[in-house]
Order: sequence, then structure tokens, then C-alpha cells
Amino acid sequence: MSPNQLITERRGLSEWFLTSTGIDKHSATIFQPETGFGAVYESARVLDEIRSKLSGEQGLTINPGLILGGATAQEDVPSGQGTASGRKTTIARIVSVHGDLRFSSEEQRSSAEARLQEIASHSLPQTHSELKIKAIMPVMVDRESNRKLLQAYSKVSQDLDGPALGSAPSAERGGADISYVNKYVTASLDGLGAWGQGAHSENETIDLSSLPVVTKRAALFISRYGK
Repeated sequence: MSPNQLITERRGLSEWFLTSTGIDKHSATIFQPETGFGAVYESARVLDEIRSKLSGEQGLTINPGLILGGATAQEDVPSGQGTASGRKTTIARIVSVHGDLRFSSEEQRSSAEARLQEIASHSLPQTHSELKIKAIMPVMVDRESNRKLLQAYSKVSQDLDGPALGSAPSAERGGADISYVNKYVTASLDGLGAWGQGAHSENETIDLSSLPVVTKRAALFISRYGK
């Protein structure tokens, strides 16, 4: 996010778990009618259909973040780690995929979930896929009141000889706790803190020189509008 941007809207967030299973037989029999295609090919089919059918929809992203597969596959969800075992000469019995779903509206979420379930439902021969979806975070809806709050904050920035502030596109942002309370308050604004680089990576950094800037903005805004 640019230093001259704040957040008036955020996409919602869900997580999904895809489990694909197949027949674990000798690899020499794969593709044959009595054996089928195995769990790896089936999970690849599901993921590729998601990519081809849903990747072009504005505001919607579907990311498979962790894949485990083989004769066994077990994810430890809290740690984001897992184990898998198998042999190159054995058809994979199970594949586990854990990913997220980001959406711009509840209508888009509902539609995407239905399409995901439809994609998972028509499995390759001798395989089966099951998709489970868990809601995590609602949409922070962009409202006129949020925009008015942004205008007031932008005026504060300019009065401090800073830039005018605009709204960051929701497609460039992740979720945040403000999404839970947005519908309970008349107006909301996010992204008021320091800026940096490399979000959600091992190389994430904070620009310490931005702290005085954002602190002054917040202090002046509260002094003007906090009563």
C-alpha cells in the first residue's frame, strides 16, 4: 500500500480444504479403467478447473497455499505444516490442499462457493474429491461514510504538509479485524499505521521514519474529531 493511501474497504476471507482420494495400486496400472487416475491427477484437475473458470472474475481470488499428497497426507493446520509419504511406484491414495478464498461481496462469496463445489463434484474415474469451506472474515463494505472519514483524514495530512490521501483498492489488501466491526459502526477507516515492505513474508520490514508522520496525523485527527 502506498504511503498516500488508506483503506475504506476490504475483501472478505474464507478458507477451504480439498481432499482428493484414489486407488493406491502399482503405478504401472495407472490410467487403466479398474485403477483410474489417482489422487494427484484428481486434485490437479480440480485446481486447474478453478484456475481456468474462476481466475478472471474481478475481486475474486482463490489460492491453494499448501498441498500434501501420496500414500498418506496429514496437515497440522495451526502450524501450517504437514507430512506426506509415498513411493514413486505407487499411485497416490490421498491429496490434501488447504487454501483461501477472497471475495468482494457476500453475493460473490456465495456464487464462488457453489461453483467450487460443482467443480469438485465431477471426479475423474476411480477418484473422489470433497471440498469443505470455512468462513473467516466478512467483507468491509465501502460506504459513503467511510469516504467522508477518509476526506477528513486527508485534510489532516495536508494540513501537516503531507499528501492528499486516497483509498487503496481492496484487491491489493488482505483482511483485518476492522472487517468484523465495520457493520456495527457508522463509519470506519483502516491502514492508519506505519508503512513498510514485504508484507506476509520473511523479509517484511517497517519504515521507522513513517512513525512520526502517522502519529502526528492520528493525534491531530483525534484532537479535531474525537469529541
